[in-house]
Amino acid sequence: MSEVIDIKTARRHRIYRHGDPANPRPGPELVKGLLPVTGAALLAGQSRAGKTFVALDLAGALAEGSAFFGRKVLRQGATIYLAGEAMASLERRLDAMRAGRLGPEAPQRLPVSWWAVEGLADSRRFAEALAHVKEEAAELKARHGLPLSLVIIDTIAAAFGFRDENDAAEATRHMQAMQKLARETGALVLGIAHYGKASETGVRGSSGFTGSADAILAVLAEIEADGKVRNRRIALTKYRDGEQGWKRGFELQPITLEGAWDEEGEAVTSCWVEAGAEGAHRDLPHILKLSPAATAYLAAFRDVVGDQGAVARPFGHEGPAVVAVSREAIREAFYAAWPSDSDDETRKQEARRKRFNAGETALIAQGMIKFLETDGGGIIWLCRREDEEDLLS
Repeated sequence: MSEVIDIKTARRHRIYRHGDPANPRPGPELVKGLLPVTGAALLAGQSRAGKTFVALDLAGALAEGSAFFGRKVLRQGATIYLAGEAMASLERRLDAMRAGRLGPEAPQRLPVSWWAVEGLADSRRFAEALAHVKEEAAELKARHGLPLSLVIIDTIAAAFGFRDENDAAEATRHMQAMQKLARETGALVLGIAHYGKASETGVRGSSGFTGSADAILAVLAEIEADGKVRNRRIALTKYRDGEQGWKRGFELQPITLEGAWDEEGEAVTSCWVEAGAEGAHRDLPHILKLSPAATAYLAAFRDVVGDQGAVARPFGHEGPAVVAVSREAIREAFYAAWPSDSDDETRKQEARRKRFNAGETALIAQGMIKFLETDGGGIIWLCRREDEEDLLS
């Protein structure tokens, strides 16, 4: 009697030998050298750097079949936007992208659809969302003659409803759900995610996000204490089937929307993405290679300077004015952000104290911050050399 072989098991244990024409090969690309045609990718970055505007710019490039940041679009197609947050602003931002990027000759209706989603971690809700995506993909194909090329999830955290974004198992499950959505639709699923408080640490939460992504585009900027944003840039920080390290600067250009008025009768404005020339971006100085503790200390300073920073003259009335922060306020923010695996609260606090002191000592030694002891415990301010401004703005 012949042995019965389970087909799934056979596929799982199939052996591939080098040189065999039937071996798996990298699939086609959606954007040349940047994004695969299907799979799960991330568009991650700091708050207010312009992630949503960049995602909509990609939708515009796919709709028109034009270049995305100078890279050729290889599969023109439609986009579905699953909004976990900020859904009300999408129409306005799409109008701005259409007017700024595509110009007056663009069609009045773009092949882009969106709706609100939540709780996608629940298998039933995910199945419902998948069914709706398939139905709308067919409708977009009928209306515009284009296949579904892109599904955007904004943000992954809001759409799935994380219990703990630092949980590797949970992060991996959500990325696997995005892969399933990609397989079922044939589109690229692009999840929008936030960076941590220190941009050097990359995607916020578990390394399961980074490890499971087929590609990661980072949207970065330098944000000053007064809220001004400059030096926006996009970078390819991971690509399974290509070379990473590509980067390019961009600006968010304001535009007044024709025929759009707010409740007070004033013209409505929004922004669109204008890509800079190759090499137009400005990298942070390479001399500033900081330890994790020093990086976390600077991140804590950034967190509190906007709300608690005050002008001081530590060298007397004739000396320069600086924006100083209470050392204890920085310590509180540092302790809240610094991870610890210990269950013992005393050991946990001691570990944080040592890292706080190490970070502060390193920054003082490099001449990046100054400390003045006061009755309240001391104040900290930045030495305003250009390289520190670039790192912390």
